[in-house]
Amino acid sequence: MTSYTNKVEKFEDYVKKTPYYFVERFFNENHIEDYLSGYEFKDGLLINNETKKLLKCSELLKEDTVIIPEGIEIIEDEAFANNTILAVVEFPSTLKRIGDHAFYNCEKLEFVRFHQSRENVCQDV
Repeated sequence: MTSYTNKVEKFEDYVKKTPYYFVERFFNENHIEDYLSGYEFKDGLLINNETKKLLKCSELLKEDTVIIPEGIEIIEDEAFANNTILAVVEFPSTLKRIGDHAFYNCEKLEFVRFHQSRENVCQDV
């Protein structure tokens, strides 16, 4: 029998490899919320409210600005990678870590705003 932790790890590994649209569709069609709690699709972002992680941003944003919700502590590796729309990102004061290559190849990204001075939040962004 697969443990809850293993299910979470498998789902989050799938998320990293798959475009947002397909993740959202898979999530809804397979009723993932029935056996994995805490996940939410909000304004083009996939968030795990229990672990306070932002896992992925939609490649098809409606706006070029993303305001990451308060409470998010971690932006996962490659969460925004290859986004062709994103120009502005506002980080919450609760942010503790930005994963590797989180904004890789976001060619239109021009402005980021931190609510507080942050040291060691970013390494290989």
